[in-house]
Amino acid sequence: MDVALKNLKFLKVGCFAHTLNLSAQKVYSISAITNWCARLRAIGVWLKRSSMAKTVLREKQQLLNLPEHNMILDVRTRWNSLFLMVERFLEQYPAIQAASLDQRLRKPMEKLERLTDDDFQKAEDFVKIMKLLYTSTLCVSSEKSPTCGQILPILTKLKAHFTVAEEDTLFTSALKEKVWGDLEKQYQDEDIQNFLQEATLNGPSLQRQTWMCCC
Repeated sequence: MDVALKNLKFLKVGCFAHTLNLSAQKVYSISAITNWCARLRAIGVWLKRSSMAKTVLREKQQLLNLPEHNMILDVRTRWNSLFLMVERFLEQYPAIQAASLDQRLRKPMEKLERLTDDDFQKAEDFVKIMKLLYTSTLCVSSEKSPTCGQILPILTKLKAHFTVAEEDTLFTSALKEKVWGDLEKQYQDEDIQNFLQEATLNGPSLQRQTWMCCC
């Protein structure tokens, strides 16, 4: 297909949603984040598999007036699953903490690495940093007629969002540097840059015609 596109002088632009997802997955290569995620995942796995844990967690959710949601586990090949796992952990953190103190679960949960306020803070920071990337992926993957003209404006927003600031912690700085470090390498070919700039400037009618080459 690549040879045919080249012979026909069609410009091949990689699928933007897939590109965003691959950049999001780069955070798995940060050891501090993978270790932190492993603690969250272990708690989630146990809460999903233990019938007693499910019962106690549901009781705490009702007591704390929280949504009666199950935990979500990340799968590296599933788009946005890491973000959704952390977001669900953040939502259910009060219930998880309450369940860990319940006498019926205290002993078995001692075998797991106890969650701390620092884990909660990291979850808040993670969701805050990664939410724009998550919504950008949804934007370009859920529309019936996505256009090439979306790519540069979204990348511009992401660049500003993922630029490291002085007040950033080491955790958030590592997230930003890893994600944008990958994204900034994409779509750098001069022909692709010219094409995307033209698609951005020429409006939806031209964009719809050109998107067929992009996925």
